[in-house]
Amino acid sequence: MTATAAWGAAAVTLAIASACQRGDSTLLIEVTSDAALAPSSLAAKVSADTRSWTGSASGDPILLPVGMEIVVPRDVVGPATVTVDAYDSAQGLLATGTSVQAHIDAGGDTTIVVTLGDDGMQGSAP
Repeated sequence: MTATAAWGAAAVTLAIASACQRGDSTLLIEVTSDAALAPSSLAAKVSADTRSWTGSASGDPILLPVGMEIVVPRDVVGPATVTVDAYDSAQGLLATGTSVQAHIDAGGDTTIVVTLGDDGMQGSAP
């Protein structure tokens, strides 16, 4: 194999390896409630590794269960704490829910269920 052919083969191998790497991680947050809530807006916060990310949803009303997505860098692997606040149309707090996810699929999708009105934190299996 010539030096040019070897360099070309190495470049193709590097390109394939780069294409196989996944990007950021997506947290699929499923918001539920045991009570009959019809919030006008939701505010979500994900905290991990001394960093945080936020997301929101609005509608009048929001029908639960509902899904939200928050994208975090692929180096965030857990644990992550997700808190969701539900607000009425006057921005009054209706309910809050918190869940802890032990492991995040780096570069993939991780589903986290948050139940509004939950008194304590829910633990998700790794």
